[in-house]
Amino acid sequence: MSQSIDQIDGITAAPPGTVLLHEAIAKGDLEQLITVPGKSDIVLQPQPSCDPNDPLNWSLWRKVLNFSLAAFYALWVYTILDIGTVAYGVWNEELGISYDNLSNSYATNTAALAVGGIILIPLTLKYGRRPMYLVTSLALTLSAVWMAKSRVVGDFIGSNLVSGLAGAVGDTIVQLTIADLFFVHQRGTMNGIYVLMVNLGVFAAPVASGFIMQAQGWPWMYWYCVIFTGLTFLAMLFFYEETKYTAPVINAAQPQQQTITTDADKLNDKDKKNNLRTMGTNTSMPQNQQLGTDWIDHSIPMNSYLQRHRLISATPGTLKQFIQMVLRPFVYLYCFPAVAYVSLQYGCILSLFAVVGNSQAAIFSLPPYNFGPVALGLMSIPALIGAIIGSVYGGPLSDWLILILSKRNNGIYEPEFRLYLCLPPAFLGPAGLLLYGIGATAGLPWIAPFCGIGLFGFALASVSNLSLVYLYDSYLDILGGALVAVTVVRNGLATVIVFAFNPWVTGMGYRNTFILCAMLALVSMLTAIPMIIWGKTFRIKFADKYRHYATEDSTEAPVRM
Repeated sequence: MSQSIDQIDGITAAPPGTVLLHEAIAKGDLEQLITVPGKSDIVLQPQPSCDPNDPLNWSLWRKVLNFSLAAFYALWVYTILDIGTVAYGVWNEELGISYDNLSNSYATNTAALAVGGIILIPLTLKYGRRPMYLVTSLALTLSAVWMAKSRVVGDFIGSNLVSGLAGAVGDTIVQLTIADLFFVHQRGTMNGIYVLMVNLGVFAAPVASGFIMQAQGWPWMYWYCVIFTGLTFLAMLFFYEETKYTAPVINAAQPQQQTITTDADKLNDKDKKNNLRTMGTNTSMPQNQQLGTDWIDHSIPMNSYLQRHRLISATPGTLKQFIQMVLRPFVYLYCFPAVAYVSLQYGCILSLFAVVGNSQAAIFSLPPYNFGPVALGLMSIPALIGAIIGSVYGGPLSDWLILILSKRNNGIYEPEFRLYLCLPPAFLGPAGLLLYGIGATAGLPWIAPFCGIGLFGFALASVSNLSLVYLYDSYLDILGGALVAVTVVRNGLATVIVFAFNPWVTGMGYRNTFILCAMLALVSMLTAIPMIIWGKTFRIKFADKYRHYATEDSTEAPVRM
């Protein structure tokens, strides 16, 4: 037992994100910790309440249904946002719209994505996930109607503006749903599924669009979006349950409960063991008894269908608090290095892939390739293959890795454990950009740039998944605001890069442009190394500031981790 006591000093004042995930220490002494049924050595984090209405306690089928609807929502968001690039050549020929104006319409979309998130995400935190899913899925349906009827530059810019505003919560709201429903050891896999659905929209949808354009004309690629987004809206209306959970007041957890701040040097061994039992345990749990695998209080009535599907789930909060929520993401960028890291990492890699997408029609529709709409659509297949592999690499593999590393770390999980997997993609992604850019401009056989796209697709899916899960493992209580910061930086970078892309190519040429892009990708992705080394130090240094903002700014009940 003395060895386990020695570990307590390091976790009684644990920074946000550091949790007991594996009962490798003090086994048999943690009677009050809830573990995975059938796997008594894996601790559930965050610890669920005893309320059967807590989304963490929902049955598997309810979780699968709600997450599936959210995942399909993400699929159609990114389908509408990304299929247009396949039609650039056709729009240029049939409608006489220049590539510069088409790029500007795309940049308008990315700017709307950045601006929309600043307001819509705080509204999601304030009023619930369900109303935002419904409003934005309906708006996306209407924007697809407008896109199908677009014939002049103004229509393309206007429809892209609406779809960008509606899709602004596409990233954040699904990740909030994952945090609502799943535990730490499941988040990598679930986020991997989300990233896969995003990449199906980004890469697979253009393949289908190419065939649709050839068989039925380009408007029909948007009419199909109208059909499927409309069906998604109806499915959300009748089947998606609100996952935002506010515990009853008598069971409410205290914001600082997961990080005990008592000076460990002043504790005797008995006090330390008691504190270890307390860490990670929800105050709503019955005390002084073995929890077993059934911790739910069945005397608490289940919510009715109408209660579970209510339109609004507002939580108390003043206007001042809401304004703070709107402005706070910019503070988070300055105060928390993890937020700045994920914003730069995620933003840079997605922006650079936007460059790849915007360059394909201009490069491959000309000799020596002479690709038509179908062939341009097929260019997304290697990226999709890479993204599927990357989703598995950054999802289930990362969940497996953190259990192994936590066990070796005396049961303690550190969010930085996931970042070790960021290192291989940090080299494969830039190599893919070089192969694509240099190969295409040199007129190499199509297989060379296709392989480059596949490598970069792998890096995109794996790094984005690992970075996002690292963020909400580290700062779950301020996740909404942190994701606003990530969204603003990501789409801000994309807007600047897309607007600057044509002048950039004019001044440097495609070859040198992609060499520079590869260097930018390498530098941004290698920032994982300082986070692996100093990430925990940063979390410790800014822990008090994190708890302050989590308590002051949130219009939701404190999150249990």
